[in-house]
Amino acid sequence: MPARRFGVSLAALLAVLAVATACGSSAPSVSSTAPPASLPPDAKSPPAGLAANLDKLKSYRFSEIIYSALPAEPVASAGASAAAASNAGASLSASAGSASPGPATAGASATIGTSATASASATASGSAGASASASASSTRASPSAPLASSPPSPAVAAGSLRIEGTMVNLGGRSIRISIGAVQYVVVGQSGWTTVDGEVWAPLDNVADVTDLLPAAYYGTWFEPHVSGFGAVGDETRNDVACTHYSGSESLGNLYASMTGGTFQAELWVARNGAFPVGGRYLVPQAGSPSGYTFEITNVDDPTNVVTAPSNVVPLSS
Repeated sequence: MPARRFGVSLAALLAVLAVATACGSSAPSVSSTAPPASLPPDAKSPPAGLAANLDKLKSYRFSEIIYSALPAEPVASAGASAAAASNAGASLSASAGSASPGPATAGASATIGTSATASASATASGSAGASASASASSTRASPSAPLASSPPSPAVAAGSLRIEGTMVNLGGRSIRISIGAVQYVVVGQSGWTTVDGEVWAPLDNVADVTDLLPAAYYGTWFEPHVSGFGAVGDETRNDVACTHYSGSESLGNLYASMTGGTFQAELWVARNGAFPVGGRYLVPQAGSPSGYTFEITNVDDPTNVVTAPSNVVPLSS
């Protein structure tokens, strides 16, 4: 009996998300300047390179939403189901809709309210003609609410993608990421993937998992524009003492030709540790916004644990 793969190709997923982040920046920005260990009290704009400070935390949890202005692929009915794909070259079936700027659809949708409900659908297929599909629904408490004076984040548009996970930096990097029913786990140099949470298969390229982390998307959406943010005041977000920065009018003018809503750019930075705690960068487009939001929670919480799965099925040689 051949080895069976339960999972979705990261390369295919990242190809979809590369289109999804097209309007954030022409390319991810990586600062060559070492970020400060603490946020300067007189910092009128966020210092460069803050995402690197996330790697200095012992651990944290995160949630991200990539907003799409494109129509969603049909999502399977609630519940979860999966069939195995018999080839290691499984690929994600997702439609980018068009090459226009803004997040592409990956067959996922979610709604934010007092709680956030997400549903996602992914399809993997192998050359042998076998296919795997998964659909799942989960409910999660929403992150800390924004200031009453700030426009609320809109409900997640159809076609947008929610990413949730745990990052542990102690004793070597360990990561768990969930995108609907699809999960990725990395412990050290080894990685695994599953679509049912029970049977796992080795991950082809462990390094690709880091492209789904908040640090990577911060480099696309926020890092190129930090000079366009101004300090609003000190606040607490996700139980972390922060300075709140808001996008300036000049930053909003970059998107003045776009219609369909209000440009939103908000960023919260920890005063101690100078790491990004939460933010939104939402560009108006007809029908729904394009952009990105993230929340960093449970910082250095000892319950943040990532372990290797035990039920791993080896790939066919």
